[in-house]
Formats: sequence, structure tokens, C-alpha cells
Amino acid sequence: MTNDLNDLTAYVQSLTAALNETSADVALLTRLKDAETNAARLSIELGDAQDKLAAAMADKVLADRRAVFARFRDIIITVAHGSNSNGSALAAAYNITYEALTYDHTIHDSVFMDHSVEGFAALPGEVYEYLMSEKPHVLPPSSWPSLPAILRRLWTSTISA
Repeated sequence: MTNDLNDLTAYVQSLTAALNETSADVALLTRLKDAETNAARLSIELGDAQDKLAAAMADKVLADRRAVFARFRDIIITVAHGSNSNGSALAAAYNITYEALTYDHTIHDSVFMDHSVEGFAALPGEVYEYLMSEKPHVLPPSSWPSLPAILRRLWTSTISA
């Protein structure tokens, strides 16, 4: 009887192992049958999620940009009198005055204060972006013919900074 018991125990164990293996195969087969449908659904969900992420990132960039631009107002560009430019906008001396929020130590708060620079290349990058995005109409007409050169010069100076 011990042999029969050992044989039956071994047989039950081998059937259990075979059932577990077959069950795993059935689960795999089910997943494989559904794989094409799931791949199509996941592809659509991924595209939607990527679109939402791109929109959220664009919204953040715009919000960050608005926050930076809120620190500036009023920008005035004038050509310096007596400038020896020979008609070249790049060689002309431009005085650029802008208002920026600046911390005032006497009142312990940020207030708008005037800042001035000479020449487009001296503009801080954020002020340049503000000028080109929000106030391009203040660029003096004399700078328009050379505007691409000014932009290239500013672009290379902001990249190297």
C-alpha cells in the first residue's frame, strides 16, 4: 500500500504541476489573444497622454514666461545723438531704458525702477525676450534693416552667456 500511496502522491504532484503549467499557458494565450486590441487601446491612450503632457508643458512655459515678463514694463529705445554709425544699425549707439521690478533695500520691497543699457547686446536675456515678444513696436525704424544682424548678435551673446 505504501507504494500505491507514494505513486498516487507523485501522480497528484505531477498533475498539479501540469495544471499550473497549462493554466499559465491559458493565461498567456488569453493575453496574446487580447494583445492586438490592447496595443491599439494603449497606443491611443499614450497619444492622448502625450498630448496632455505637451499641453501642460506649454502652459507651464507660458505661465513662467508671463511671470518673468510681469517683472518688466515700459521700454524705450533711442538712437544716441552724435552716434558715428555711418548708417549701420549695429554700429549705432542705442540707449535702452526699461523698468524692472527691483528690490529696494530702503523699503524692503520690490518696486519698478528704471534701468539703462547702451546697445542691444547689453540687454539682459529676459529683457530682450520681453522686448521681442511684448514690445517689438518700440524698436526704432532705423534698426529694422539690420534687425536680423542684431538678433544674430544677441542670440550668440545669450547662448555664450
